[in-house]
Amino acid sequence: MDAHSVRASVLPKSTPVPNFFLDVLMPRVPPRDFAVLLFAWRKTIGWNKLEECLPLSQIQKGTGLCRSRVLRALRFWESLGLLGRAGRGGPWGATCWRVNVDYDRQAIAARLDGLGSTANRSAAATTTGSETSRPPGSGMDTQKGSIQKEKKEAFHLPGYSGPMKPEAYDRARRRMMREQFKAACRSAANARQRPDWRETSLNQLLSLASDLTTGRIR
Repeated sequence: MDAHSVRASVLPKSTPVPNFFLDVLMPRVPPRDFAVLLFAWRKTIGWNKLEECLPLSQIQKGTGLCRSRVLRALRFWESLGLLGRAGRGGPWGATCWRVNVDYDRQAIAARLDGLGSTANRSAAATTTGSETSRPPGSGMDTQKGSIQKEKKEAFHLPGYSGPMKPEAYDRARRRMMREQFKAACRSAANARQRPDWRETSLNQLLSLASDLTTGRIR
């Protein structure tokens, strides 16, 4: 099948889209805005018309976008001159949109390039201003830093070298608690042979409970 045959087989069931849309507009605009333009093009040029009344709900359903996003996209294309309002019509009084087939390609491309460069400059100025306009030491939460420093210094346990992460610190602390409880139980079992074994084991368990209550072992 030659190129002409391929084109002839596709065109009867297709909507003609200008190469300018695919080569210039699509790389420069957000995909959601581009979807709104293609939907409007499909409902007009696709049906051999220049204008059509398009309710917002219909555009939302056709593009999968929310109402606010559809409105922003319509205003965007209207500002570029590719879409225009043509009054209201239909049973629900929906806005009729007219597609502009006689558009200035160079002007639209220059406008899009200008919008892109302006957005980049604004983003760079915002980032640079937020970093350079702040005096040294201003905006720093010294209290938060001291609290974090105290927490970091507190993550030390006997028998462990260096500071520990909070998760490791909690695991080691629970491990020490179990070991101390087992040691108390073993001491109580070994003290059974002594006459005061009940008093000794009770004192050890009370001491362990006191440590748990005061927070020395948590």
